[in-house]
Amino acid sequence: MSRRGYESLIELVEREYGGLRAVLLEVEVERALREGCSEVELERLLCTAGPVVGAFFLLSAIRRSGMRPGEIEQSLEFLFARHRVIADILSREVREGARILEVGCGRGLNLCELALRGYEAYGVDVSEEALTIAETLARRLGCEVRLNLVKGTYLPFENHYFDAVLYVWTLHEMDLGDIDSFFKEARRVLREGGALYVVDQEEVAPLDYIHETAVRQGFRREYSRRLLRVYDHGRASSAVICKYVTSGEQPRSKQRGSVFPRVGKLQGFGCQGG
Repeated sequence: MSRRGYESLIELVEREYGGLRAVLLEVEVERALREGCSEVELERLLCTAGPVVGAFFLLSAIRRSGMRPGEIEQSLEFLFARHRVIADILSREVREGARILEVGCGRGLNLCELALRGYEAYGVDVSEEALTIAETLARRLGCEVRLNLVKGTYLPFENHYFDAVLYVWTLHEMDLGDIDSFFKEARRVLREGGALYVVDQEEVAPLDYIHETAVRQGFRREYSRRLLRVYDHGRASSAVICKYVTSGEQPRSKQRGSVFPRVGKLQGFGCQGG
């Protein structure tokens, strides 16, 4: 790609969504070039077609969601920079240096943000390609993350190894049976008093089932809060964060009637952090 077009795009991403997202873009561009994409064609796609497609996408989002332009902008800020929001929350609640596992870590933005803030960051994912990108991103940022490829719901770690387990925009993609199995594994690898965090989208993720499963697997809900309204998966609804802690109780059989409560607004939320 031409230096001018490339640098302008990187600067725009860094200005709008932060340095980690900009480095991830660099990693993705370099990977595309290594895999044989033409520099000229890639630049034309990203720097010329990209803004045009983006304009139509955003206008469509406004029409379909009923949200105002400013709300769409806040939604995008959260969706593209939520690693900062999540790390801000965890930094207030989880001691520095703690071991944190992200299940479904993808390309590693959350892990790298946590590692740069002094946490021992571990991640598992079913995608080898995503983990390769995460490894490259961490190396480029000079931080250490520990990555594992998984093919089922077993988490390859010792009992009571982690201080926190994190699911971000992941559970809505899982079968209900897999959620149950993953939460059972999360309970096993968490130390007593450890925390399970779920960040996902209302009306997309099965939040009632997530709550019932967490309780059934021996967790106690500490809070559930709305973050802000987002437009994703073709829906305008709230991004939520739920925190569960190990309760000391043994997992119990499934019970009916457990209802995910109405979540309240998280005070002091802002996407501008870090």
